[in-house]
Amino acid sequence: VGTVTNVLSNGIYVYGTTMRNVTIRDNTIRRTGQSGIRIEGTNITVTNNQMFDVGGGGTAGFVVIASKSRVIGNTMVYSGNGPADGRMLIVEGAHGNVYQNNTGFALTGVVR
Repeated sequence: VGTVTNVLSNGIYVYGTTMRNVTIRDNTIRRTGQSGIRIEGTNITVTNNQMFDVGGGGTAGFVVIASKSRVIGNTMVYSGNGPADGRMLIVEGAHGNVYQNNTGFALTGVVR
């Protein structure tokens, strides 16, 4: 609670083009210095995760580089205390994804 530190940079980071068929669900992620969730790969499911005060300093709270994936029912809450970034940033190369019912996030970037 309070000051963001460098103890945890990213909450959950699934990375690499070989990542496939991964499910991230029902997690609570608090006070990360960078993204609460960042995904790369194919056929990633991210559902029902709660993030509190994630991102900040120019880093989006949620970053998507994955394709053919589902991002559904995730929540971002900003307490007003310290840096945070409520963007769900869709990076070049991400395509064929489904985004539904993600509250507290502003969908930005290359949305297809």
